[in-house]
Amino acid sequence: TTGAGGGGTNDCNQTNSLPSGFGSYDLTKSLTYDQTSMAAPSLGSNSPALFSATVNSPSNNPVTAASLKLPGGSSETLSNFFGAYFFDFGQFDTQTELDSAYPSGTYQFQMTRNSGSDNPQMTVPDYPPVPQIANFDAAQNINPANDFTLQWNGFTGAGPSDSLSLTISDGAGVIFQAPDNCVPRPLTNTATSIVIPAGTLKTNQTYSCNLTFSKNFYFDTNVVAGMAGIGTVLRDTQFMITTTGGSAPPPAPQLINSSILSNGHFHLVLAGQSGQSYVIEASPDLSAWSPVLTNTAPVSGQIDFEDATSAGASIRFYRGKVN
Repeated sequence: TTGAGGGGTNDCNQTNSLPSGFGSYDLTKSLTYDQTSMAAPSLGSNSPALFSATVNSPSNNPVTAASLKLPGGSSETLSNFFGAYFFDFGQFDTQTELDSAYPSGTYQFQMTRNSGSDNPQMTVPDYPPVPQIANFDAAQNINPANDFTLQWNGFTGAGPSDSLSLTISDGAGVIFQAPDNCVPRPLTNTATSIVIPAGTLKTNQTYSCNLTFSKNFYFDTNVVAGMAGIGTVLRDTQFMITTTGGSAPPPAPQLINSSILSNGHFHLVLAGQSGQSYVIEASPDLSAWSPVLTNTAPVSGQIDFEDATSAGASIRFYRGKVN
């Protein structure tokens, strides 16, 4: 139950939020690698070297044409789509080809707008280190019933704006990511390991993973009115992890069939696993939790719960956990 009040974003992963109607100009260079053993990762086989420059027009004083001036002095026109989106894109087989076409140095966006023009510059640095999994062999035999610590090399030279990220995906999508503000699960750019908690992975499965080092060398919302500038140079390593047939912990329970009884008590049902012990906790405001029931699920797997301590309460939150 929520009270009256103003609305707001519920995207806890959202960063660098921009005002409504803002446009953007951004430049990205990226290299993608594959790691298949304890040996150093190698450049990927499918267009692993990419360059992109984009301009997304703001709603006020929109951009009508855009180009990019390269460090050598030549300019490339950004192709226009739908009247508001401009882009330049290049894909290459090697880092040498990418750096030959788009070297490190100063780039200048040249944007014609309904009223005047803007020509912001950004200086593109060299790449971050190549991410490499340090315990790759151990990551091919993970017991999902236990915590597993994934390890990698350090992001040397990382500055305060640079970032490090990890994603683990199955066939349906991302099942674990760091950093993740929603959990919360922090991951600083100085980290060289992270714990994948027991129960995150399933038995006898192979997962696709990405470890990314990003130099976020440019972010500005003041140089160009109504537009944000973003510059990123990154290296990304793709790798697989595999789990063994170890027994996974019981699945998390669900709280279902919530209601308010005639005596004013809150009532709900915990749906879990037969024979498993569970704890139901309650909170008036989501900040502090207290156990209100500990019980073992019967054969049906469902625990019927009436909270006698809730009498007179208008709002109460509940959660169920494996004991």
